[in-house]
Amino acid sequence: MKKYRLILFLSLPLLLAPIAPAAPTTSPATNPAQANDAEATAMVKAVKGSLPIRIDGEGVFEPVEASEIRLKTKVYSGEMAIKSIVATGTRVKAGDSLLEIDDKPIKKEIAAAENDLESARANLAKSQSDFDLMQQADDQAIKVAQDDVKNATDALKWFDEIDGPQMLQQGELSVKQAQFALDDQNDELDQLRKMYKTEDLTSATADIVIKRALRQVELTKVGLKREQDQNRKLKATTFPEARLRLKFAVDQQNNSLNQQMAAHAQSAVQRKTALASAKQNAADAEQKLADLQADAKLFHQTSPSDGVVYFGQFASKAWSNNDAKSFAVGEKVPANSVLLTVLKPGKLRVAMDLPEAKYTAAKAGMTATVVPIATDETMTGKALPPSPITKSGGLELLIELPDANPILLPGMKASIFIDAGKADGILLVPTASIADSKVWVKGEDGKPMAKHVITGRTADDQTEIIDGLSDGDEIFEQPQK
Repeated sequence: MKKYRLILFLSLPLLLAPIAPAAPTTSPATNPAQANDAEATAMVKAVKGSLPIRIDGEGVFEPVEASEIRLKTKVYSGEMAIKSIVATGTRVKAGDSLLEIDDKPIKKEIAAAENDLESARANLAKSQSDFDLMQQADDQAIKVAQDDVKNATDALKWFDEIDGPQMLQQGELSVKQAQFALDDQNDELDQLRKMYKTEDLTSATADIVIKRALRQVELTKVGLKREQDQNRKLKATTFPEARLRLKFAVDQQNNSLNQQMAAHAQSAVQRKTALASAKQNAADAEQKLADLQADAKLFHQTSPSDGVVYFGQFASKAWSNNDAKSFAVGEKVPANSVLLTVLKPGKLRVAMDLPEAKYTAAKAGMTATVVPIATDETMTGKALPPSPITKSGGLELLIELPDANPILLPGMKASIFIDAGKADGILLVPTASIADSKVWVKGEDGKPMAKHVITGRTADDQTEIIDGLSDGDEIFEQPQK
């Protein structure tokens, strides 16, 4: 104790003496600026090695076996109001009633369609009858026109062969008869003159007889002249006009026949069109009635399988149209949209977005660790073949699962971890040394110089260099300014 007191006593003057300022020291280990410079100038080498390949991400549970209930009507477009509906989340069996729509509006349309069908069938029967009757009428009209053509042609033929020649012959005969009568009367007059010269008759009687014969001769001459003129007229005018009228009659009847046939062809087309239209109207009315009756059957929907029923539709990793207020009794539902979905509990898979850089690494059958966020349990699944079809969220990878916990529902999320092996013999550099696809090397003057590189996969703070560096090249550990 005395010894320690002596040391303290001897040291006390030194402690009480003025303290002189110490000389500054600059140790690299204690100077922050120099420490930063050391880090900025630290070099690392690009070396070949192995890079683990992992496919990590977030996935969404989606149903594997889902039956969608939709009212896909064919022709009915009226209102569809809910009459009864099962509650969402209800467990159902195949054949259980799920949804019933008020069928009063569609029944009215069915009744109207039945009336339309009866009317269309009646119109079809009338069109068929009109078609047959008008066809017969047209056939008869054409037959009459053909007979008229034949009669006119025969009349012209008979005129050329018989009536015409006889007309000319009759004219000649009439002239000859008149000439013969004149000749006979002249002969009689000569004989009378001779007779009255020799016979002892009074001059008065002779004058009477002779005068009478002379008058008859004059009349006969006039008749002969008339017959000659008529015969000349017959040959020049009457005969040609008579034949021309017959020829015109033949032409007119042929024209009438051609018109009848053209009208018949046109009316035949119109009748066929009208009949075809009536048939089509009847067929359309029949089809509409059948479609409405089929639509009416959709108004009562039953479960196609055992499962749990939910409102709306699950698509694109999310539920849609599942607001419970839209499914209250009396609410109107839209046609051709999914209203209910029946799911098999526990039959789920996981859909995750697959980065394009990991597309070739994803293989069918890879083991995937699935951790649901809702339960924080661990599940093991198998990857399906990655789809090459890009969806709205990019590429997608599906993970098959064994029977999942029934509390897990489509739309819930999970974390996905897949060990895709490793890539050996690839050139690697620290990820932190790369910026904007560049690394920095020492130039000839020893100063940092940027160099462009093509990068590949990244894992564990290491990045693959595809082009731009060689094995053993030195680069700055940190990007340089």
